[in-house]
Amino acid sequence: MKSLAAKLAFIQAALLAALLPLAVQASDSGSLMSQAKKYYWGQGAKQDYQKALQLYEQAAENGNPLAQFIAGGMYYTGKGTEVNLQKAFDLLSRAAAQGKTSPEAQMALGTIYLRGQAVPQNYVKAKESLHQAALAGNAEAQNELGFMYFVGNGVEKDYDQAMKWFDQAAGQGLSIAQFNVGMMWYLGSSSRGTDLVKAYAWLALAESGGHPGAAGLLQHIKPMLPPEELRAAQQLSSEMYEQYHRL
Repeated sequence: MKSLAAKLAFIQAALLAALLPLAVQASDSGSLMSQAKKYYWGQGAKQDYQKALQLYEQAAENGNPLAQFIAGGMYYTGKGTEVNLQKAFDLLSRAAAQGKTSPEAQMALGTIYLRGQAVPQNYVKAKESLHQAALAGNAEAQNELGFMYFVGNGVEKDYDQAMKWFDQAAGQGLSIAQFNVGMMWYLGSSSRGTDLVKAYAWLALAESGGHPGAAGLLQHIKPMLPPEELRAAQQLSSEMYEQYHRL
C-alpha cells in the first residue's frame, strides 16, 4: 500500500502534468520554443517528449523563463525523462525568479524543501512556497501548510491555523484533508472544540474518498455517540457526500 506521502506526491505530479500542456500552448515563437512545441504536441513532427525536453532545456539555458518552467515540470513528472527532482527544482526555481510560476510549481518547490529532496530540508522556504500555492487555492498545499501548523514545523504550532487550512483543502475534496478535519474535531485541538458528530461525518467522507486511516477512527468514535447523535452524524455525512462528490 502506498504511503500517504507517496499518494500526495502522485497527486502533486498529476496536477503539474495537467498544467504543462497549457504552458506549452503559451510558448513564444522563437525557434527553439517553436520546435519544442511541435515535438511536445506532435504537430508538424512526430510526438517525442524527449526531443521536446532537449529543446526546452536549450531555451532554458538561454534564460527563457517559460522554457525553464516547462522543462522543470517535465523533470518533476518524468515526462520525456526519468524523474529528476534536482533538475526540476533548479529549473522551477529559475523560472519563479523571473516571475513564471504556478500554484502547482510552488507546491512542487515547497514539497521538495519540506521533504529535503534534492536540497537540504528547509521549513522556512517550504512554508513560503506552500503559502503562495495555498493562497492561490492549491488543495495539497493547503493541507501541507495545515500540517506544518499542526506539528510546528518551521512555524509556531497553531491549531486554529491548522484547522483553517485543513478545512479549505477538505472543501476541495482532498480526502487526507477531510481526515485531518475529522481528526481535529475528534481531538478538540482547535478553539472550535470537540464535536464527535462533525468528526464522524468528515471521517466518513474521507473514507469514501479512499483514505486508509479513516475506517479505524470511525469505528473508535461510533460507540461514543448516543443513538440520536449517530443518526445526526450519518445524516450529515450523507449530505456532505452529495455536496463534495459534485465537485
